[in-house]
This record gives sequence, C-alpha cells and structure tokens, in this order.
Amino acid sequence: MKKLLVGLLVVISLFCMSACEKSENASKTSSPEAANSERAYGQITWPTSDIAQLLPIPKSSVGKIEWEHSYGFVAYIAETSRTDYDEYVSLCENAGFTSDYSKGDDYFWADNADGYHISLKYEGDGVMFIRIDEPKEDTDNSTEPSVSEEGSSDEDNSLVTPEFKELMDSYEHFFDEYVDFMKKYKDSTNQISMLADMTDYLTKYSDMMSKLETVNDSELSAADSAYYLEVSRRIMKKLAEIA
Repeated sequence: MKKLLVGLLVVISLFCMSACEKSENASKTSSPEAANSERAYGQITWPTSDIAQLLPIPKSSVGKIEWEHSYGFVAYIAETSRTDYDEYVSLCENAGFTSDYSKGDDYFWADNADGYHISLKYEGDGVMFIRIDEPKEDTDNSTEPSVSEEGSSDEDNSLVTPEFKELMDSYEHFFDEYVDFMKKYKDSTNQISMLADMTDYLTKYSDMMSKLETVNDSELSAADSAYYLEVSRRIMKKLAEIA
C-alpha cells in the first residue's frame, strides 16, 4: 500500500500540519489533560432533545455541555473512570451505534442505522468526551450519472475485496467528518474550545494511516486499486473545500 499512499499522504500530512499550527496559534495549551484542568465542571442535566435521547445517559452527572443544537451536541463528562468509559462504549453499541465504526483504546466512533454519528474519547484525568451529529446530507451526487456510468461503477465496486472496501469506506468517512469539523473550526469565534476535538481528529488520522499502511499493495486486485484511486479523488476534492 505504500506506493499508493505516498502522494496522498503528502497532501493529507500538509492539511494535518496546518491544523496543528492553527490549534497552536489558537492556544499554547495543546494537551487534553491541560484543557480539562481549565474547563469548569458542574452538575449537568442530560439534554432532552430527540438527538440526545439516542444516547445512553452517562453514569456521572458532573461535566459540561459544550454546545447543544437540534442537529447535535458536545459534552464533557467528568468523574468518569476508564471502566466507566468502557461501559459507556458498550452501552452505545447496544443502542445501535455499530456501523462504520472505528475503535481504539481511548476512542470510539460509529453510526447507527439511520446515519447518526457519535464520537467518544477518554480524555484522561477522569473526563470523557461525547459528541453526536445528525446524518450528513449526501452532496456527492449533485448531478445524476448516466445509466452507463452508474452501471459501470456498481459493477466495478462489486469486484472490490469486501474487507478492503470496508477499510476505504471508513477512510472516506473519517475525512467527511474531518472536513465538516474544519469548516466549523474556521468559522468559529471560539477555536480554543475546539482544541480537544482537533486532538481527537489527529488521533483518528494516525490510527487510520496505520491501518492503511498494513495493506500490501502487491496483493490488491485491479478493482481494489481502482477503488482506492476513486476514493482518494473524492477525498482530495473535499479537502480542497477547506484549503
């Protein structure tokens, strides 16, 4: 996979380096633990919005609701042990968040059957990060493809190795989320409050690159390689929106 990754990795790295530079300019505080120590926590009431009800209520009621809208919310839950975090991840899985997921020692993100997306992260220092967003509108198909083009794409994609397609779809999903975040970050008047989210995305990026680098490009089929290039082109187009 290294040969296929070289060109794209260079460009992606530039975007991530730019993101790091922006977060450093926003604040000299770069670690989640340091941010946690500066964030004021108190008793919270779990949101009653429809989207909030899709998530289980955390064990601890101490924390901070960073923001809340009908389309999503972000919360930091304090007085949460690592065991509490692991149990909460399991509760979210039981609640249906099992599609297009990625899971690490201290983070979890997934969709439910309706496309609602959650991001969880154990920040350390007894703090858990929770975010949920409504399904994204599909803007990739703004123009209808011709019957022949549509049929050709379906036929080609059907030949892609299922495991590789799942990996690439997860890869693209990450950048969909990253681009949405960077648009909000660039427009925000309080970028400091978004530093923990930025750190979370950089962690996810590192994990995703590690997974891709384990793929042996010499073992990819022609359909696999073509699908990789197809996904890469879409990602580059999306990244151009935040350049």
